[in-house]
Amino acid sequence: MKRLAIILVILSLLMLAACEGEPATSGDVSEFENRIASLENQLAERESTISDLETQLDAKSNQISTLEQRLAELEELLEETTTPAPTPSPSPSPSTFEPIVITGSGDKTSPPFTVTTEEWIIDWSYVPDPEYPEFAVFGFYVYPRGETLWDVESVLFPKGTSGSTYVYADAGDYYVEVSTANIESWEIIIKPPE
Repeated sequence: MKRLAIILVILSLLMLAACEGEPATSGDVSEFENRIASLENQLAERESTISDLETQLDAKSNQISTLEQRLAELEELLEETTTPAPTPSPSPSPSTFEPIVITGSGDKTSPPFTVTTEEWIIDWSYVPDPEYPEFAVFGFYVYPRGETLWDVESVLFPKGTSGSTYVYADAGDYYVEVSTANIESWEIIIKPPE
């Protein structure tokens, strides 16, 4: 509204200057009134546009504020999830363990056992069925505890009835799954390296 008052004063001064020395006619007054009305309409439109833009600016400011708060929350959450929790120092693993003996006469899944060395040896042997020794089948897989797909070692269809394999699977909990056919008995011994 202050702008309108200023414009009206300026127009009045212009009108006086234009009519200086000459009397204003009714046509002159009418023309100035039309110009004033036109300028008032333009001013009202601009003020309406300014008001709309100020409303939009307030809405955008609120959106920015909300996004900044959400960003701060996400950064805090990210920091919480990427900052590793302090873990106690692991106690050193013993450099040896007692041999683990698993025996059977058919297919078998062993109970879990613990190996405390980084490397270990598996000695295995089997006795074929005397009636069908040529059809004897023996094999086994060693899995980390809880795993069913990715074995750490396996022996399948060995050429002899006994052997050893060296395992580089680290310390941890494991189990053995044995598959046989035409076997009288078998034995697997898991032991630390000599």
